[in-house]
Amino acid sequence: MIGRLLVRRRQEREQWERDGRPERPEPTAEERDQDRRASGIWVVLLLAVPLVLLAIYWVTG
Repeated sequence: MIGRLLVRRRQEREQWERDGRPERPEPTAEERDQDRRASGIWVVLLLAVPLVLLAIYWVTG
């Protein structure tokens, strides 16, 4: 998923450069808030999933 996102962004940047268009406009406050929430969710998932797996291992072991 992350790989596809990076490839898509690179393709978009190359398309912008080919078309001679300016870079993407600055994100709005709403977009920044949405990005902040999404990154918070990913942090929680990255911390919670291993902890849950360890707890399951500890309980069943």
